[in-house]
Amino acid sequence: MRIYNEEDVMADDSDDENSLGAIVIEALSNIRTVASLSLETIYAAEFVRLLRLRKPRTKRKTLFQGLAAGFGQSVQFWGKEIEREKMLAATL
Repeated sequence: MRIYNEEDVMADDSDDENSLGAIVIEALSNIRTVASLSLETIYAAEFVRLLRLRKPRTKRKTLFQGLAAGFGQSVQFWGKEIEREKMLAATL
């Protein structure tokens, strides 16, 4: 399911991510039907199966994002430390 309520739900074009989002959207938009037919376990099992398919890519992507965020914060800290040292040197 690519479009829901006239807005793009999934940013990535890969099939497993689209079907992963489609499972969630379908279950939540038809929550009464899912509950009345006792389909919760089926939807949950399908969601977990699709989630496990994308786990290796997600780990790699998350690791890269974490390293990039850490590097960005260290650069900001280093820049602020240089500014602080310059201000201390100017006051002495």
